[in-house]
Amino acid sequence: MAYTPDQRRWQLLRRGRYVEFNLVYDRGTKFGLMTPGARVESILMSLPEVARWEYMSEMETKEDSEEGKVLEVLRNPREWVHWTGQRDTTSSLNSQIIASVRNFRSEEKRARRKQEAQKNGVKYMVSPHSSLIDSAKAQILSKKSILKES
Repeated sequence: MAYTPDQRRWQLLRRGRYVEFNLVYDRGTKFGLMTPGARVESILMSLPEVARWEYMSEMETKEDSEEGKVLEVLRNPREWVHWTGQRDTTSSLNSQIIASVRNFRSEEKRARRKQEAQKNGVKYMVSPHSSLIDSAKAQILSKKSILKES
């Protein structure tokens, strides 16, 4: 596809803005360049080979041009999704699923602990203050200490 010299100039100006952003504002690139012993060539490989910078370019002031329309969109982004501050049904459904999976897992743990306590002949208790009381462990330890004494 053929392009005009003005379109090529515009492309090079946009590439220049990309390079400017990467070198001046991007924290990852800045961190990489400031790291002692960094391979600068590797960090700069992501930058375009050819770019252009112009001070006060008239291409950015022509509002009726294609470039001006692009700049207008970039300066005034459209709000595609209206945020009401409430969760959408998908995320609330996901959180409900996650909560039910966690409850299921904790119920499985309780059942296993109860079985272990019954196997060891220890009373299993559930506390209203915490999810489980490790009274089974305490009783087992007390039985062991009684056995050691005798």
